[in-house]
Amino acid sequence: MATWQGAPDTPVVSICCITYNHELYIEDALEGFLIQETDFPFEILIHDDASTDRTADIIIEYSNRYPKIFKLILQKENQFSKNIRPTPIAIANARGKYIAFCEGDDYWNNSRKIQKQVNLLEQDLSASLCFHKVDKLIMKNNSISEFPEVEVAICRAEDIIRDNIIPTCSVLARKTTVQETPEWFNKIIMNDWPRWIMACQNGYALMINKKMGVYRVHREGMWSVTSWEDKVLGNLDFLYSIMEHGSNELKKAAEIRKNEIIYSIAAGASIKKRLSNHSVFGPLLRFWRIYINKSFPEFKKNHKYIS
Repeated sequence: MATWQGAPDTPVVSICCITYNHELYIEDALEGFLIQETDFPFEILIHDDASTDRTADIIIEYSNRYPKIFKLILQKENQFSKNIRPTPIAIANARGKYIAFCEGDDYWNNSRKIQKQVNLLEQDLSASLCFHKVDKLIMKNNSISEFPEVEVAICRAEDIIRDNIIPTCSVLARKTTVQETPEWFNKIIMNDWPRWIMACQNGYALMINKKMGVYRVHREGMWSVTSWEDKVLGNLDFLYSIMEHGSNELKKAAEIRKNEIIYSIAAGASIKKRLSNHSVFGPLLRFWRIYINKSFPEFKKNHKYIS
């Protein structure tokens, strides 16, 4: 903060952090924000979605220590349960030219992270956002792996449709590319993957091939507790929305990805036919057959196990 050039009330970057029952992790996230060394002012915008643990108390303690850079949105009622997404609320309250994303259970471990990302986007005005590699920490067994494993320079929207290699806690985006989303966007189960695609429709994402954060995977995480059925349907719903509303390039990429999902389900179901009475696999296969028969009747002609 001593190196800031510019007034604190005109931040260049808004760090948007969405929290819900993250008392075990939130201090790591907040410390990762505070260690940032930049030549520009930034604000730390926290949206707590009515946590039932001590998350809000911890956030308030930090805000009292750094009142000039913290901005809190403390909900009294859980918004997500009302089908209201917290991220758009945070973005709407952000004052920065750029938005840096990091949820309350992830954290940054490089003090120059957002400075490096801002520098890149200032140099490449056609880029919509910038992301980097992270350590993916599986809390169940404390294993760590690099994510993503690939190394690329640029990702376009159609690339992200085919394979989402963008960790949310690594993204710094131009506010103009993420502040407006179509109405259908809010009806799908996923949040971040579609947001990066929408952001890159008229640009692309730059990747820094360096690990500068940690993405935690734990059983309390929103995606972790989502059922297999909802994950599959969520993916397909989103891809169909792209096929209906997207550009020709995005429609083609969504069609390819949709077919990959459908065929992988078909192959999996054929292989697991003998497990159809299994207590776990049985219900999954029955769900699959109902969905495929209803949505893709042509599969019956070519897959004898669909019935």
